[in-house]
Amino acid sequence: INYRAKCHQAIISGTDTAAGISCVKIIFTRKNGDADTCYFSRQDFSLVKRQVVSKNEEMEKKVLDIFYTDYRQVDAVKIPFVSTMKVGNQTVLTITTTIIKPNEPIADTEFN
Repeated sequence: INYRAKCHQAIISGTDTAAGISCVKIIFTRKNGDADTCYFSRQDFSLVKRQVVSKNEEMEKKVLDIFYTDYRQVDAVKIPFVSTMKVGNQTVLTITTTIIKPNEPIADTEFN
């Protein structure tokens, strides 16, 4: 949001394949020089993969590939229910979401 107003850049870098899906490759560069490469499906424009340099000291600035799968319709928005993070061919973390309830009230007691 307001990417250009914040002096960030977005450059279409061409097409590529991610997870076997034909994608448009876009490089987003922040004002501070940090860059993310995002791969969007050419079929439905969903985010398939995001590639970043890890800021975790233990990972020694290795490239982290984050794959987004199991898209489901939640209200009027398609949301990935599985995010898998890999370094090379090794999976380091998989996050699986079971349910998303947008805009539901949450009792203050849930935060204590």
